Amino acid sequence: MKKIKVAAVSYLNTKPLLYGIKRSPALLAQMELVEDFPAKIGKMLVDNEVDMD
Repeated sequence: MKKIKVAAVSYLNTKPLLYGIKRSPALLAQMELVEDFPAKIGKMLVDNEVDMD
């Protein structure tokens, strides 16, 4: 099964969400998490480099 590429900003308000995702083997088996700043994530979405943010 192909992993879903998910992008997330690494800001203080996303830390609780990222903490949970990074410590869930079940989620990480299904997805690839990419952390970057918002403008870069927006470009990755436009260029189809990630599936969702």
